[in-house]
This record gives sequence, structure tokens and C-alpha cells, in this order.
Amino acid sequence: MSKQNKKPIAKEQQPQTYLQVETGIYRYKDKQGELTYHERPSIPGHKHRTYRALGYGFTKQTNLGNARAEYHRRRTELAAGQNPYAEIEPDPATAKATVSEIIKNYADAGYPDRYLKLRTGRTLDFEKANCETLMGYWNGQIWDSLTPKSWDDYHAWRVSRVKKGCSGDRTVDAERVTLSNAFKYAVRRELVIGNPARDFPRHQPQSAVHHCREFQPRDAEELNSIAAILFENPRSRRLGFQLLFEAYSGLRTEEVLKLRTDAKPGGLGYVGQDGNMLVERVKRGCNPYVRINDGLRALLKAHAVWKAVRHPDSPWLIPGREPSQPAHKNALQHALRRLRARIGRKITSHGMRAFYVLVRRSQGADDNQIAWELGQRSGGALIASTYGDIPDSWKTGAPQMSWLPVKPAWESIKPPRVPRRPAQNTAAPGECPLPALAA
Repeated sequence: MSKQNKKPIAKEQQPQTYLQVETGIYRYKDKQGELTYHERPSIPGHKHRTYRALGYGFTKQTNLGNARAEYHRRRTELAAGQNPYAEIEPDPATAKATVSEIIKNYADAGYPDRYLKLRTGRTLDFEKANCETLMGYWNGQIWDSLTPKSWDDYHAWRVSRVKKGCSGDRTVDAERVTLSNAFKYAVRRELVIGNPARDFPRHQPQSAVHHCREFQPRDAEELNSIAAILFENPRSRRLGFQLLFEAYSGLRTEEVLKLRTDAKPGGLGYVGQDGNMLVERVKRGCNPYVRINDGLRALLKAHAVWKAVRHPDSPWLIPGREPSQPAHKNALQHALRRLRARIGRKITSHGMRAFYVLVRRSQGADDNQIAWELGQRSGGALIASTYGDIPDSWKTGAPQMSWLPVKPAWESIKPPRVPRRPAQNTAAPGECPLPALAA
């Protein structure tokens, strides 16, 4: 028998799961380890395909050979125009949805949020990736058989597959949220009556959680020194400008990459006479405007000069490799990771948002005001939990941090070389012409 056709080993099957062992025949393993055989036909009048025991009269069947004979007997009756399921009533015990069905139903619906709106951007990407991972483990488990111990077993399976150097705890916690989202949607659609994932344990302790404030620049000097490293390479200069735009506006990466330099009134990136730039918030954010502060004003002027020379055909604030596309959403984060040794410590793109909070707090803005500027609906409470409390030394007088250093990073960009025009050929007829100067 070939490897591909080898039957699954019964002792490797997880309890309370169905596993297909032959065409149309499924093996079920209960909590005590007993094995029984079933089929999963489509029965007229039944909403879902359900598992049916392959014993005669739909009784328990523990012998595979007898199960095979009963399965073929039912197929023969169907071929002859008879219905072996005619008197079968819906059985709630066998009609229960499986975990994989719940996840697939959630994915097929487009990963809806609590308002049944389709997710977009990075949130959608995370949900897709998490569902693919979850489907690799949950295969046939009945939804109400899940317990906290089931999630601990999943945790052990999952962490054995993460890359070296990572505990996997944070990843598993994120996947728990996705599974809970799938169950919430199933409850809304009356596929199940509860959400067992709500009671699953978290595996990453609070002490191990790192917030973006740990990966922010300390001041304008450090921020611009990081940008200057990106400006050294002409290919990464657009990422240097992206870094500064995120720090001076508090915008997320997805929000910055939607901005255009050719924006008309009402378009993303348009700066009105009131000194506000129109933006689009993600994650159901509020306040579609960014106030042009001193740092952002100076940055916009320097950026306009650079872009007019280097990317005149691109309409995007942060141009991509192709003029028709903005920069890739992960490009800046990858660049910061690649340059970590030169920077001297870990700095993240989201840390720029924390830098904005740091500067605004130093200027005396309260957390509720900063939350509004960042587009967060939850107010100052989330600012405090995410970015930490205001330093005690600031409560008697904030230091009034500046957006700009003594020498902004863009001043390190060398102006492009302008080719010299070839010398005019003034040789008289019959004379040797002068060689053209090299450009």
C-alpha cells in the first residue's frame, strides 16, 4: 500500500473527532477511546449533512468490515430508487456543527466583525491567516465538546510549529480571538448556541506583553537619526519620509499609504485652508483630519521637493516601486528590522504613533485630546493603557518637546546630479571635432 493511501492510525486520532478512513466512511473516537464507524449522507429534509451510525438500523457499529457492508447496502438501495433514510428524524446529537465548519462558515462570510461589516486591511489579513492555521488542527471536533483543556492541547500543537526564538504564546492568544470571532458569528446565524472560546485561557502573561511605547524614538534627534539612515540609500528614502510622516501625524501605516499628493478637495491627503489634512481612519476610527503641526509642515515642504525630482509620475505620498502603487504596507517594518544593528535597538513603525503621543503630552495636551487626534473612539483610557501614564515629573511642568531637531534628516539628502550639457562642436570643416564631455 502506498504512503498516500495508508489508512490513518487509530491511536493517533484525537478524542471526540471524526476521521475519514474510506470513501464515505468515518471513524469516531470518543472520550474513552472507543471507535465507531459512521457515514455522513445528505438526507432530504435535513438542513445539514449529519453523521449516521453504520450499524444495522443505525445502531452503533464498531467493526469496519460490517460498517463497509452496511454502507454499500445503503448505496445499493439508493441506486435502486429506495430511500434507507426515509423514516429517519433529525437527531440533534448528530446534527451539531463541527469547529471546522464554524471556521469555514466565518471565512465564507468574509470574516465579518461585530457589526457584520466585512473586515479590511491588516485585520482582514490576520483573520485569514489565523483561520488557515486553525483549520489545520480542528478537524471534526463537535463544537460543544471543546473545553479549556482542548485549547491547552491546541497550544501545545501550535507552539511546536513556531519559529525558533518565539514562545508562540502571543500567536496562540491572537488565534483564540479569531476562533472566538468565528463562534460569535455562528451564534448570530443560529448555527450554535454558545461560544466556548470565550472561556479559553490566555497563554501570554501580562508581564511579557510589549507595548509600542517601548519601541519609539526618545526624542526628535533620535527620530531623525533613524530617518537619516534610511535616507542614505536612494531606494529607501521613501521609507524615511514614511517614518517621519507617521511620527509627525500619529497615523497608522495603512492610513499614510492612502494619502496622495494630487488630492483635490475631499480627497485623501488634501490640506485645506484651515490647516487640516483629510485622512481615512482604519479600525473604525473617528476624526478624519490631521492638524498640520510645525514638524509636519516642514516635512511636507521637503518631501515635495524630493518627490518632484525622484517620483514625479507617482500620485502617492509614499511612492512604491511602480508609479501606480504606493509603498508596500510591510516595507518600512522590514527595513527597520534589517537596520536594527545600526539603529542600536528595536524600533517599530507603530512606535512612531507612540512618539506622537509623547510629544503631544510634553506640549500639555491631555489624553482625551490626543485620543481624538489619533482617531481613537475609546478616549484617554486607552491612551494610558497603551502608551503608559504621564511621567510624574511632567505633572508640574511638561518639557515642551520639539517636533524638529537642530538639523532635520532630509538635509542629509544630497541633491541629484544634473548632467552637464555636451560642449558645442565648433570645429571648422576638415578639423577634428572636440570630444563630448561625459555626463
